[in-house]
Amino acid sequence: MAAGICLAHWHLQPGSPHVFDVRMLGIAGVAFVCVGLLSLFLFRHRHRSSPLNDGLSWLALVVFFGCFGVVRYAIYAYGHHVEWPDGECMVEGIVASPPTARGNSVSFRLCTTEPRPHVVLLHAWSLGDSVGACPALGDYVSARACVGRPRNRGNPDEFDYAGWLWSQGVSGVGDSDAGSLCWRGPTSAEWSSLPWLMRLRVRALQLRERLLLRLCATGLDGQALAVVSALTLADRSHLTSSTRDLYADAGASHLLALSGLHLGVLVGALLTLIYTRLRFTPLRLPLCVVALSVVWGFSFVAGLPTSLVRASLMATLAVVAVMSDRYGHPLQHLVLTVTVMLVADPTYLFDVGAQLSVASVAGIILFYAPVQRWASRRWRFAIARLRRYRVYWPVQLFHVSVAAQVLTVPLVAWHFGRIPLYGSLTSILLVPLTTVIIHMSLALLAVGGGQPWLSSALGWGVEKLVAVQTAVVATAGGLPGAVVPDFWSEKATPQVVVYNNRRCPAMHFIAGPDRSWLLMPHPEAAAVGLTHIANTFWLRRLTKPPQTAHAATTFALGNVSAAMVCKPVASHHGAQRQAPAPGDATPPVSAPKAVSLLWLCDAFRGHLSEVLHNVRPRMVVLDPSLPARLRRRLAAEASAAGLRAYDVAEQGALRLRLP
Repeated sequence: MAAGICLAHWHLQPGSPHVFDVRMLGIAGVAFVCVGLLSLFLFRHRHRSSPLNDGLSWLALVVFFGCFGVVRYAIYAYGHHVEWPDGECMVEGIVASPPTARGNSVSFRLCTTEPRPHVVLLHAWSLGDSVGACPALGDYVSARACVGRPRNRGNPDEFDYAGWLWSQGVSGVGDSDAGSLCWRGPTSAEWSSLPWLMRLRVRALQLRERLLLRLCATGLDGQALAVVSALTLADRSHLTSSTRDLYADAGASHLLALSGLHLGVLVGALLTLIYTRLRFTPLRLPLCVVALSVVWGFSFVAGLPTSLVRASLMATLAVVAVMSDRYGHPLQHLVLTVTVMLVADPTYLFDVGAQLSVASVAGIILFYAPVQRWASRRWRFAIARLRRYRVYWPVQLFHVSVAAQVLTVPLVAWHFGRIPLYGSLTSILLVPLTTVIIHMSLALLAVGGGQPWLSSALGWGVEKLVAVQTAVVATAGGLPGAVVPDFWSEKATPQVVVYNNRRCPAMHFIAGPDRSWLLMPHPEAAAVGLTHIANTFWLRRLTKPPQTAHAATTFALGNVSAAMVCKPVASHHGAQRQAPAPGDATPPVSAPKAVSLLWLCDAFRGHLSEVLHNVRPRMVVLDPSLPARLRRRLAAEASAAGLRAYDVAEQGALRLRLP
């Protein structure tokens, strides 16, 4: 099934020209499914058992599930494919995610209801320094916006943002004026037009926001609030990038993503009691119902993260097995859980959290027992003494961590380009510490402000434990050899890059990994405006940070030369020229300077013909910092002048490799 979903995803990926073949692909997939079912029936019921017939039967079963994956993904792609009109259009719907305000913009997901439900990621921009008032989660919003398909900026080593949005069910990305937003409470008809799962998710997120406010009212702030909200409510918006890096270097990032570990902290004792003591008693059924209610209630309040969905489904299968007295192998439970997840949403296959969660559980199931047997044979006397004194649990925890990392290390290296080496050792300290923090945080949520002295004591204890956890993580991540960095990185070759970053225009001239220069209209903004590009590209491809070409408007590297025009033509080229007086000699007119690239960016306003008096380029590069209408007009002027125009905002980052 996973292979079929991968094949369909490759054929129907966002922006692919085959995206319109969804119906035809679905019909073909149904035909293949029918063939697979027919082959399975023939091989199972009309032939005697033999190695050949059994092999053909398994092959038919694999073909059936593969074709089923193709059909399921084709249905998903057809349901999320929308042809958005050119220009502005009216977008109306219910806010389906907590709005995030950053400076003069606010972003949120809008679930439209006509003609059928679709999710649009809407960015509302304000002309001032801040957006002011913004809609709340669950409000009905109407706005005029320019909406299009999700697409990437094309910057080097960029995260596949368009693919991630596609896997999250986002069908379009829109830009709107914050002043045009109108919102109100939804009517019952508008609310009921949403899919039931979306309604349930919005209600759960509203409950989570109230719990976050209750958590903030307890007095927690800063690092303690960020870690506690991530551990208990799956809200990682308060986590800083430095905190994430600390946990990643120590191999403890899984603690900040809710999964089976956190679910086991909540209901592990209850499930163990049901399995060991109450399996054959009348209390089994009501306790199983309580366990399932806690499991799924916690999952929905946390916003249904993929790793927690996997853990909840496996916990449900375990409880159902107890209730029906039918016990299977844990690997069967895992396979059934993955199948249910992919049938419900095939994009779970491409979610990094789901991949790591499934891989860790599979590693524990497959390798925990062999690791424990090997250790028991190798150090049997030491292990026997530890078991005698009831202190064998740290060794078991270490074995579980090692088994989980057998299959997750390749995925971590592939997705993140680094391998943490001390994750198994830090788990011995961090897992018990995390368990205590979660229990105390839940008690703090339950108490709230009703008992000030108890709330104060619990808050003080949580802050101290979070400080200890952070110290352990920082110490482990700072040890020599804690991380194998730049696992897949290759050093930069000579090239010229114009980044797709409208807030901070930059042209990067790279002579080698240790020598590069930035041509920018605002050099002082490089440290802040290019942080994301520095984290994804410079730190992995360059051995030294780039130098800034201060007060420079032209630069040349190899056979590529560029001229930057970042100011209005009137002030940059002296438009107020006086005509020569009668009898004066006519001043000599210098020939335009030949350059490879003419880069128009930032505050440039005017016509291309005014610039061509001084520069004769082979290509005109239009930066995304220019308004859309100005870029279209300049592109038309360049075409009329016989020049090639490259619009970075429309075509992605420009990258010219040098010989």
